[in-house]
Amino acid sequence: MKRNLLPQDRVIVGGELNLSPRLGMRGVREASDRTLRLADALAGTGVFLKTNALVRANGYGFIKEVRSRGLRPFVDAKFFDIENTLKRDGILLGPYAPDLVTVACVSGVKAMMALRKQLPKATRILGVTILTGLEESECVDIFGMSLQTAVRRLATLAVRAGLDGVVVAPKEIGM
Repeated sequence: MKRNLLPQDRVIVGGELNLSPRLGMRGVREASDRTLRLADALAGTGVFLKTNALVRANGYGFIKEVRSRGLRPFVDAKFFDIENTLKRDGILLGPYAPDLVTVACVSGVKAMMALRKQLPKATRILGVTILTGLEESECVDIFGMSLQTAVRRLATLAVRAGLDGVVVAPKEIGM
């Protein structure tokens, strides 16, 4: 399905800024503060702010912090687990209603559908086919098939699960 997107629907800003492992929780607080300052600078634009580790570190309440600044939270968690666990993830995440969420397509159709069922209809779910940093040889080692074949198979699972789209690397767009 093709959609006409508004300009703010086309912009996703990466919100995770320089996490330092040696700073521990102080580093998490500093990174969270920097990300929220970035969100303040973007306030009211309606663009997506992508987070992953900061939502894990701060809890789902961080989603409300992002939304309160007039941005749309994108939780790039790449949820990956069995059906029952993804159902629970959806139950816990649902009340926070992020605008975008990612799920690993290798979780399978039933698991992706379980997550979809628990999240608000307005939350769009994107399936992650192959991690963008994965090389061809690693894909063959892990999946026993070429990168191109794996991306196509996993994208097909995302379609069968009723997801809203897939995440692919630029080199995979022509596949």
